[in-house]
Amino acid sequence: MLSKIAIVLATVALPSLGRSAPAEEPQMIITSAIANLTTPATILIDGQQFRPGGLRDPAPQVFIGVPGGTLQPMEILNATNTSIVARLPRFMPGSYQLVVYESHGRKRDDDAFASIDITLGVSGPKSDKGDAGDPGIQGLQGLKGDKGDPGVPGLKGDKGDTGASGLQGPKGDKGDPGIPGVKGDKGDIGLQGQKGPAGSTKAVIFSFTGSDQFWTVPDGVTRVQVEAWGAGGGGGGGSGGSGNFFGRGGSGGSGAYVRTTTAVVPGQTFTVSVGGGGRGGLGANGSSGSDGHGGSGGFNGGGTGGNGDSSHPVGAAGGGGGGGGATSLSSGGIIIADAGGGGGGGGPLPGIPHNPGKGGSGGGNGSNGGIGGNHFGLSGGPGKGSVVSGGVIVAGRGAGAGAGGDAAGGHGANGLLWIRYY
Repeated sequence: MLSKIAIVLATVALPSLGRSAPAEEPQMIITSAIANLTTPATILIDGQQFRPGGLRDPAPQVFIGVPGGTLQPMEILNATNTSIVARLPRFMPGSYQLVVYESHGRKRDDDAFASIDITLGVSGPKSDKGDAGDPGIQGLQGLKGDKGDPGVPGLKGDKGDTGASGLQGPKGDKGDPGIPGVKGDKGDIGLQGQKGPAGSTKAVIFSFTGSDQFWTVPDGVTRVQVEAWGAGGGGGGGSGGSGNFFGRGGSGGSGAYVRTTTAVVPGQTFTVSVGGGGRGGLGANGSSGSDGHGGSGGFNGGGTGGNGDSSHPVGAAGGGGGGGGATSLSSGGIIIADAGGGGGGGGPLPGIPHNPGKGGSGGGNGSNGGIGGNHFGLSGGPGKGSVVSGGVIVAGRGAGAGAGGDAAGGHGANGLLWIRYY
């Protein structure tokens, strides 16, 4: 069962009006923020105008901090125009300020933002009772009542007098109308009709589990849109000796991003493989004898980083970061979408060369995996992607990479896969 904490929504700050935009332009707002404390802990932010141009716009930037204190950047896992999924850093229960900025490349727009005050770890007050739901669909019409008894026949009119020879006699009077029949009993009320299908888009989100997952196409669904983010590579470990680290390892490469729409058949089963982030390489310290082991590769094809040489007391070499795993969707052995993982960062070259570890390659179909950084502390290559039919493929726009470190490299972020249908 998912463990959640209550978020108390206090104030919402609309975007700055100092921007020279038309008055009618929609402004960014935050309507709610809900935290999820499963590992890793995340927060779902709902609102408007986070990404007006869709995926063509850069992802917004999210920060959190105590009121009046320093704001800490948060890692974006996914961002659309109306919702953002971000990873929560470690925190103490208390009040925090959550701020979302529009982004221009790697720079945030300080004049276009929205903020909300939240409380983590404390249940908020009970909200007002929601509006009544829409009335249910009208039930079927009741059964028709039995036919009434026929009326009593009217009296026969008097026979007209026989006319004079050759002339037709006058028509007799019209008979009296019959008595109306008895009204039938009222029919029983019909059964309530079935609930109609929802008009909005439905989505299934697959996160990293470390094993293959499966999805079956529901009845009535003939087309789906797939979005996949490859996992990031791990950073290389530092190199050094005599009790110190001389160089930082290279950063891992980011995974690829792909989007495509494909025809499906109800009941068709798909295999979903969400790539795992590459683990960071360990730093090497010659004087202490610590080994510069390479980081392990992420699930679904991530390569293991190479081990560094730690035998020299002056210039021990760090290990390379592990490659990120690919995120893919397939059916019957045919890969529909494949977002390659980023390559692992290389270990740095110390003062006296002693073979630092090379970064592991990223996972992916064919050449989609990112290339691992070489022995000179270079960053791992970005993951590439492929789709079975037309779509969007962006190298290095998937899950984030692990940074190189003085001691140990950072771990790459896990991949993600969305399936939308109507």
